[in-house]
Amino acid sequence: MLYHFGYTLKDLNADGAQELILLSDNGEIFAVFSNVQSQAWLMWLADDGMKYWLDSYSFAPVFTMDYLAERALNAALDNQETVYRKSSNEDKWHGTLLSAQTFRLYYGLTPLSETEDLCYVFYDMDGDGVRELFIECNGFALLLRYYQGAVYAYELGSGYSINSDGTYNCSFSMYSDGGCKISFEGLEIKITEIWRSVNDGGRIYYYLYGKQVSMQKYVDFFEKNPTKKVFFQSLKKPWINKISREEALWIGKQYWNATSEDSIDCLPNVDAPDSVYVIVITRAGSGSQNEIWVDKTTGEIVSADYTQGK
Repeated sequence: MLYHFGYTLKDLNADGAQELILLSDNGEIFAVFSNVQSQAWLMWLADDGMKYWLDSYSFAPVFTMDYLAERALNAALDNQETVYRKSSNEDKWHGTLLSAQTFRLYYGLTPLSETEDLCYVFYDMDGDGVRELFIECNGFALLLRYYQGAVYAYELGSGYSINSDGTYNCSFSMYSDGGCKISFEGLEIKITEIWRSVNDGGRIYYYLYGKQVSMQKYVDFFEKNPTKKVFFQSLKKPWINKISREEALWIGKQYWNATSEDSIDCLPNVDAPDSVYVIVITRAGSGSQNEIWVDKTTGEIVSADYTQGK
């Protein structure tokens, strides 16, 4: 229990702005606040496993924005942090967990929690010294960003590799490939096209910053701006499915000893958690329906047989 405490102002992370530091009676730091848009923002709170004192050298690396971003983004991957996103036709941001059915790498694709072969990398895409989280699968990408104490998600659409200068390669169409650069204006993302090549009936056209150039200028650009490929890691998290939809349907068929005349389907998770498949059988002849839930990770049946018909 704290009987006495004090405070001081100090620029802990060398960003030019002072933080408000609350101290216990023995000089131990137990909370740090920053001024974000004229409001006090709790940036760090002590716990039993991490204790620091005011002039402790080890505290400075812990308090950098990049450290805070990595901690929040990893929490988002572990489903311990709310992630905010908005639909293309809305201006309002909605908060949910990363593995929710609403999260996709791109509109119309399989939900993120049902997508296999995901890979990721932490990389500073906009050059502000704070890394973003780039998630990719089969040429589509999702970007997670830590901003003013929260995690935001941006659907990039096409995006299949990152270069060391922060640009990323993408496909504009079946006959057009290129590269883009990301920047941010507040919460809004800005994507700038850097280069593009277009195959028009076998004839190749080249573009730099939206303007057509000769092949030689296109080649010179890459010689003057050499980059290296950034390598991704495989994204393996408990919420990523190990059991496919087809396997869950087969489990239901075996459970009920279904015949070829019975109908088995996988329904949307209206009243069920995202961690399960809802498998329903409609019996031929009687029309009765039975429902089970199949765990997406283990394949176990986690609910009792539920009869919806007679």
